[in-house]
Amino acid sequence: MKFKKIILILVCFNLYVLKSQNSLVFNTKIGAANYIGDLQQQPFTFKQSRLHTGFNLTYFFNQRIGIRAGLDYGEIHADDKKSKKSSLQFRNLNFTNKITETNLGVQAYVFKTEEKLYNFYAYVGLAFYKHNPYTYSIQGNKVYLEPLSTEGQGLPEYPNRKKYKLYGISLPIAGGAQVNLSNNITLAYELMLHKTNTDFLDDVSGLYPDYSTLLNRRGTLATQLSYRGYELPTGNSMFPLDNEQRGGFKKNSDWYYFQSIVIGIHLFGTNRGLFGHGNDYKTKCPSVF
Repeated sequence: MKFKKIILILVCFNLYVLKSQNSLVFNTKIGAANYIGDLQQQPFTFKQSRLHTGFNLTYFFNQRIGIRAGLDYGEIHADDKKSKKSSLQFRNLNFTNKITETNLGVQAYVFKTEEKLYNFYAYVGLAFYKHNPYTYSIQGNKVYLEPLSTEGQGLPEYPNRKKYKLYGISLPIAGGAQVNLSNNITLAYELMLHKTNTDFLDDVSGLYPDYSTLLNRRGTLATQLSYRGYELPTGNSMFPLDNEQRGGFKKNSDWYYFQSIVIGIHLFGTNRGLFGHGNDYKTKCPSVF
């Protein structure tokens, strides 16, 4: 009798493991990339947005919580000419920045995924990103901005203005609304925000340097791209004074964000999967009494 109970207990345990079997989901994303910074203060807009694409794998421990690892690419861009503020229009700066990141975090659903046609989820994690802001000169040549020290970064005359790094750590936070299209396919809208550790995604942060100092240290091109009001028909051709405001009055970290359409494919696990049909949740443990 004891042996029979042990066998039945083992059977029950195995059924429980099967019922809780992990699953793996592959997600591919495409959408719009944008940022919040000195050339784009308006949050959550499609204005001046550029392409975002990416993919991730999510390994679920159960029907609600999983570990997600991904690779994302997004191009951000902004131009003072499109600003509503006349002071920024006369500054006449612009930039483009292609951001590549790898991320790892935790994703959690609100509802059990097998019980709802729709679902909502949240994601929080850590990301490593690379970036390199650039613009085009008045002659139409592509120019990377970081080496030019447009605000005096790295020059001995400005010891407190350190050169910014072209890589960093961001804190991604995301939310999504998902619909089950079939047993294996899901469709979602996702908004992912990234708080960075730099104020130079756009190469703009604080104060103008002295014109003569920048000219002697970095050359004519640096002075031409540090201030571009001279390019406008009605613009001021005079370079701003040393320590005159160039960026925001408060130094805040820039944010970038992705708005995506996400297609999910369940590879295996639960009652879904391209490589297997999963488990029967209706199986019950037999009574040992």
